[in-house]
Amino acid sequence: MLKLTTVFLILFSLLACETTKDSYNSMEKKPQDPDKFMISGHIAEKEFIKKNGQPAGFTELYFRASVKDYFIKFCESKITKKDLDPFIDQVVTVHAEIRDGNWDICEDGPQEMQSRIGAYMIIKELK
Repeated sequence: MLKLTTVFLILFSLLACETTKDSYNSMEKKPQDPDKFMISGHIAEKEFIKKNGQPAGFTELYFRASVKDYFIKFCESKITKKDLDPFIDQVVTVHAEIRDGNWDICEDGPQEMQSRIGAYMIIKELK
């Protein structure tokens, strides 16, 4: 009888652990669908600051979405900085994708710049 109870408890424990694992997985954040991601936000212009704290003499554009500013990586985007320049300090809606990786390294870029990494945005279309 003791053996039967022990086997039953072990099977019940395994079943409970598997159910808990499934519940946890269903609550995980699902990846965004890059073909359907539309977002509205403010185009902000910021001066590029070198690692030594000195200004580099040029500016970069960021997409301000509620509480976070996303660097706009133009070498992966389908629009150019010139396309967005008229919208600086304005709210726009874009078809975009948020990625995580190197900001300054581009496949067609001949040189590497300051190695900044993290979340960035590529813009597929200005709506």
